[in-house]
Amino acid sequence: MFEAGVAAGSRRPILTILTPDTEGVTPTNLIEAPSIRYVSGNEEALRQSLTAYVKQVHPLAAELKMNWVTLIDRARPSERSALGSAGLTSEVAQRLMSAGGFVATNVRSGQREADIAVTFPTLGDAFNLVVVEVKLKDSPTVRQDMDQLVRTMEVFNSRLGLLVYGGKSIGQRIEFTQGIRERAILVVDAERLLHEWDNRRIVQAITQLRNSLVHGPGV
Repeated sequence: MFEAGVAAGSRRPILTILTPDTEGVTPTNLIEAPSIRYVSGNEEALRQSLTAYVKQVHPLAAELKMNWVTLIDRARPSERSALGSAGLTSEVAQRLMSAGGFVATNVRSGQREADIAVTFPTLGDAFNLVVVEVKLKDSPTVRQDMDQLVRTMEVFNSRLGLLVYGGKSIGQRIEFTQGIRERAILVVDAERLLHEWDNRRIVQAITQLRNSLVHGPGV
């Protein structure tokens, strides 16, 4: 499932091969993937199905917007220091990873650097990746932090962002940006993200962020 999540999050094609005993238990994030049904002993039918699939799949390498090989190599937040802002960034990265996200820390594009870049396969191609900015309690105002995050999101062509505060009891809320391309930002304190929310609640919050951008506030 980890490899399937990486593939989906990095916009690579996925093909599932279903046997009679697994047809009814396909994971939800793979339901939309094309599938081939295989019965043991019928290798010729499997070969023909695979050949037909390969001929119909368009190469996606040119469409990838990031160097995913580099991100995979760098997606090891547990190796970072556990002190200061780096430690908080590491904790947030690990929490998002445990919730099913494909995570990389300190990802640079041009002159901008994202504290965390994460993809969630459930969001779909149009809403990945999500840019995360982590701030300590002595950071500037929320508005200034949001402006900084928006500039980073623009560079990464991201529509969804998280602004996570350590040491600030600010609850949670969704903010929208104006401009040529509207973006949505979830502002949340680290205590809630790291300790109060379980994995399902984190995914729900990210999904709600996407839905709010698509359908408007309150969705």
